[in-house]
Amino acid sequence: METILVIDDDPLILDVVKEILELDNYTVETALSGAEGIEKHRKSPADLVITDLIMPHKDGISVISELKKDFPGLRIIAMTGTPKVEKLVAAVCADVNRVIAKPFDQEELLEAVAQLIDGGASCPS
Repeated sequence: METILVIDDDPLILDVVKEILELDNYTVETALSGAEGIEKHRKSPADLVITDLIMPHKDGISVISELKKDFPGLRIIAMTGTPKVEKLVAAVCADVNRVIAKPFDQEELLEAVAQLIDGGASCPS
């Protein structure tokens, strides 16, 4: 069973994403900060990381950069609530496999996860 690490500073988002993924038979770990997420991944690497981009102290872009440096093949989905998704896609596309905008629905999340777990869809150009 694949393990997914979800990193977001909003506990409600973590709970909802965890529940959706667990109902689809994934093992899910969560972290409330970028630093906690990096630490958890280093101790027990996940098959996929889903991280928010806008977080205090260590934002998602820093998380992605650090994780990709140490785990270059790591598959990552970035999620964001910013209305300017295109700018964030351009900023992180070289490092993430997919970007999804909040709010997203259950089907969109599961589709993104399934694509990456099953073979690695890439970020749109």
